[in-house]
Amino acid sequence: MKIKLIYLAAGNSRRFNSQRMQNTEPPQSEAENKLLYLLDEKPMFRYLFDRLVKVCQRHPEWEMIVVTQYPEIEHQVKALQENEQQGERFPVQEMLMPMHFLWRISLILQKKAWKDS
Repeated sequence: MKIKLIYLAAGNSRRFNSQRMQNTEPPQSEAENKLLYLLDEKPMFRYLFDRLVKVCQRHPEWEMIVVTQYPEIEHQVKALQENEQQGERFPVQEMLMPMHFLWRISLILQKKAWKDS
């Protein structure tokens, strides 16, 4: 059975920014984004992303869809995809903008509602 994991990496980080502004630490960038915030020299989004890639590589029928609004994340994922090591399968099937993702989900739900009626 095919399983698709959906990694939502599209948030606006509003609460993260407001909490960080109260702190005395200097921001890493002017438009600080929690997903791209460096933690031990690695963007935060990569911690879960890397784990999901490893899980999907253990299960050939599993794939991942990454939903993001940030070009930086899209570029990093595409670079990782191009740099596959040791011939391992890279499980990211597609990358979607949030609105495309919501549109696709609404179509799926409409089809199901139509079939159920």
